[in-house]
This record gives sequence, C-alpha cells and structure tokens, in this order.
Amino acid sequence: MKYFASLAVIFASALSVQAAEPVSARSLSTIGLSGMRSMSDAQGQQVRAKFAAVFGASTANATSGFTNATSTNGYVAAGGGTHGGVNVSAAYANGAFTPAAYSAAGGFSIAH
Repeated sequence: MKYFASLAVIFASALSVQAAEPVSARSLSTIGLSGMRSMSDAQGQQVRAKFAAVFGASTANATSGFTNATSTNGYVAAGGGTHGGVNVSAAYANGAFTPAAYSAAGGFSIAH
C-alpha cells in the first residue's frame, strides 16, 4: 500500500509540473501531433472543464476451507474544483481445519 501511495504522490507531482510548462513543438511532433500548437493558460481556462468527478471501488475476498469473507467498498466525489478519494477493503476468513486467509485491495483517484 505504501508503494502505491508513493507512486500516486510522484505521479501527481509530475502532472502539476508538466501542466505549468508549455509543450514544445518537438514534443508534439514526437507523439505525432506536429500540426498542434500550445495555448496559453488564459486560453485554456475558456475551454477547461469546471467540473470534476471521481469514483473508486475495491473488493477483497478471502476463502479458507468452506469459510468465505468478502469486503466491498466504494466512493464517489463530484463538483467544482479538485476531488479525490482513497478506498481500502480487507477480508479475513478462518475455516475449521484449514489455514486462515487474508485479502486486501484498495486504490485512489484524483480529478481536477
């Protein structure tokens, strides 16, 4: 879980840095968009979405012998501005005469 949280922070940081810098003509050409031009932030504000929506869900399932445990969780966030959410599900099953089973799942999302 710490690994994914670290990746999320790095990814979000990279996005905010990249968004503040104009895209070069060379970068656009490299990805096959040589006919495109970068616009200013003021021009972008005129067409940028004023609404953000995110959702997420996770399910964890654990089975031990004839014992089964499931946990399902979710979230939705929407409106103007920046929204995000984090979700974690955990399940534990301990059947008779069988080893216990653990399961966990989770995720996050951010929209601006």
